[in-house]
Amino acid sequence: MRMWHGILMVFACTWLLIPQCAKAQGYEWEWSPRQPQHMPTRYVGLEAVAGYALQQSDLLYSELTLPCCSFTGGRGIPFSFALQAEQWIEPWLAITAALGASYQQSWLVAEGDTLPRISPDNVVRMVITEWQLDASVSYLTLSGGARARLFNTHAAVGLQVRGSFALSSKAKLAEKILAPDDFYFQYQGQTTKMRDVDSSTFAQRSSFYVEPVLSLQYDVPLSTGYVLTPLMQFSVPLTSLAATGTWRYYSVGFGVRLSRGM
Repeated sequence: MRMWHGILMVFACTWLLIPQCAKAQGYEWEWSPRQPQHMPTRYVGLEAVAGYALQQSDLLYSELTLPCCSFTGGRGIPFSFALQAEQWIEPWLAITAALGASYQQSWLVAEGDTLPRISPDNVVRMVITEWQLDASVSYLTLSGGARARLFNTHAAVGLQVRGSFALSSKAKLAEKILAPDDFYFQYQGQTTKMRDVDSSTFAQRSSFYVEPVLSLQYDVPLSTGYVLTPLMQFSVPLTSLAATGTWRYYSVGFGVRLSRGM
């Protein structure tokens, strides 16, 4: 009986101690018994994220130097790609840095006019219009921050500060008929609800802006040394995307990162 007591005590102590000694990042990979192995604490990975953004602005758009309309809001579709490196300084904490590129496609709207217009059949109608600004900007991005494990699981929360440097931008202004339903523009030989007014470089965009990025992540260990991380991001710029006036957004994004231990 004492022998079995001793065996059970040894088994219990071993079971309690092994997880503490082999914790590292908690990845339970099958190591080869043929050579010594160590758990990597440095990882490099590729990350891709796509999202949706609610835009808020007070941009005054000028057509041929004449003020046209003031845009107060809209929506956007941001995309980003980055090369990220992380160094685990504790089993639960890693510092991160990333270099990447992003693309922001935005659709901003402004109230148009309510004016009498003559229809093709020579009838005067009260027509309500809306101005739409289709703007796109691409950026070079630099990020730095940290991420921490939650409750000793593969789930983690991350926080980065991202700086975005504008590379190129374009904008197109159009007028759209909202009412009446049976009224149309005669534009470039076609009958249409929308006509382009101007197409040019969007001069009002800022050359640089800063935003914090909060993320929820979950690490999925793959084959030895590789980790797949689905993630969800939230971001709000601290500075304006516009050089004059205010232009910000509230963005949520979903993406994935594939990392390899070094």
